Amino acid sequence: MKMPARRLSPRPGFGLIEILVVMVIIVVVAMIVLPRLTGGEDPLTKEKIQAPKEQAQGVVCQTNLQQLRAAIMMANTDDGMGANPQSLALLGLPGEMLACPVSHEPYPYDAMSGRVACVTHPTY
Repeated sequence: MKMPARRLSPRPGFGLIEILVVMVIIVVVAMIVLPRLTGGEDPLTKEKIQAPKEQAQGVVCQTNLQQLRAAIMMANTDDGMGANPQSLALLGLPGEMLACPVSHEPYPYDAMSGRVACVTHPTY
């Protein structure tokens, strides 16, 4: 005896509610991730987020300042005279280390304290 053929009903697709829920999830994730990639304000904590390029320039600036301070300290202990960034440039220090990578202005040097700082990144 033959069994009657079963009709296969077509699989139901996604409904409107499921599509809307997925879209809302994607939008929420994008709102959280995009400020971290492009800079801006974090929507959850409302604090400013630096873009990766700005963070990298800050790291270069901090490294330049560390190397410049070390070079000034070494030059001061070697010759006992007051070394400054300009005298180090004459000794062969690369010019890109003497300027901030963001503003391209030379680092200000305080001769009284011997301190080199950055105007663009004052915390360094």
